[in-house]
Amino acid sequence: MATPSTASTTRFSGRSLSAVEETDTILAANAKDLSRMDEANPMYDRLKLTRERIEGIAGDTRNVAALPSPLGRVLKHTVLPNGLDLKRVSVPFGVIGIVYEARPNVTFDVFALCLKAGSACILKGGKDADDSNRAIVGIIKSVLREHKVNENAINLLPASHEATAELLHANGIVDLVIPRGSKRLIDFVRREASVPVIETGAGVCHAYFDKDGRGHKAFLLPQEDPEQNLRLTKSYNVPELTRDAVRTTAKQLKECIYRDEDTQKVKYVK
Repeated sequence: MATPSTASTTRFSGRSLSAVEETDTILAANAKDLSRMDEANPMYDRLKLTRERIEGIAGDTRNVAALPSPLGRVLKHTVLPNGLDLKRVSVPFGVIGIVYEARPNVTFDVFALCLKAGSACILKGGKDADDSNRAIVGIIKSVLREHKVNENAINLLPASHEATAELLHANGIVDLVIPRGSKRLIDFVRREASVPVIETGAGVCHAYFDKDGRGHKAFLLPQEDPEQNLRLTKSYNVPELTRDAVRTTAKQLKECIYRDEDTQKVKYVK
């Protein structure tokens, strides 16, 4: 597939992924996905799209479009004593496979980044978000055609285990696979794939509590604010307490809870 020019990529990203004009279409598809999931499921909020969230996605996409092009940059330039002129120049990866879970916003995010970097993407989303993803990809393809960009710059695979296996072993077709999701998903892709994998990593986040602060209150804020993504609270998996703060906050921190997304069980922060 020919790489889109920087100008056409910027125009397309700024126009097509605003998604605002197609909000009703996206929300209707998202409602079908939501109807199949229990609202008590911790993944429900990740799956849910709203007008405000779509507007936020549009803003993020415009930010990507405004970034300098990563293509054609001379990263290293050396002239050898014999006169040989060597340059290391940034080029697209090619075809990137993305494996992700029930987060339809990721469909927008990864496509905007891949297009900006001149790569095509093959998406394998979770079955819980399949209707949302298909509506989003359909909108993207229609705008690609409008801008005379090859619509195969993005393709969505069936939401099946067989499709995942095909993607992970598509040597010679897919240049790179990136898993985006839980540690379990990342470990699975790294273990099973025969094509190169970039591992995003689960990360370890620290929360620092000083003796003069009310650390346990800061820890609870994401849970008390309904506008926050509650799953992020589990990121505080390594509380750091100053020596003087141990007596005042350690007990209170133990009372803070989160729901483990893999087991769906409530756990206490130790």
